[in-house]
Amino acid sequence: MNVAGFHGALLGIAGSTVAVGALWDVYRYRIPNALTFTAMGIGLAYHAGLGPDARGFMFSFLGLALLLTIGFTLFSQGWFGAGDAKLLGAVGALLGPAAGLNAFLYASAFGGLWALAWVRLTGPGGPVAAGFREARGRPIPYGFAIAAGTAVAV
Repeated sequence: MNVAGFHGALLGIAGSTVAVGALWDVYRYRIPNALTFTAMGIGLAYHAGLGPDARGFMFSFLGLALLLTIGFTLFSQGWFGAGDAKLLGAVGALLGPAAGLNAFLYASAFGGLWALAWVRLTGPGGPVAAGFREARGRPIPYGFAIAAGTAVAV
């Protein structure tokens, strides 16, 4: 991803959003709606202000819609929490569809590694076969993987 097309403030907001979301997820096993919805609104408003027509807004909206669709598809399968899906949507609204999809792909790779590390951190011999979202009866805070994927994507 070429960051020259994005302003530093927007990258700072995206980075702060995923960092706070990741920390909140690790410590509380949830990501606050206030964080994700605020970031979505900022992304839509920022991009809407970039031009005299609706192209900036549509760019942001397509990123939001694409990543929310991916996130809630994974949520419906039990592989994501709803907060993770909304955090992914916020990334899409802030970065747009292409960079957002890259962030998701990187997050997927980090997520696999994070799941293995989480199982190891939460106890020896955790039941990985029980599902991607749970390890030793505790949810895997996937916000960390979304933050790592977003950092690499931008």
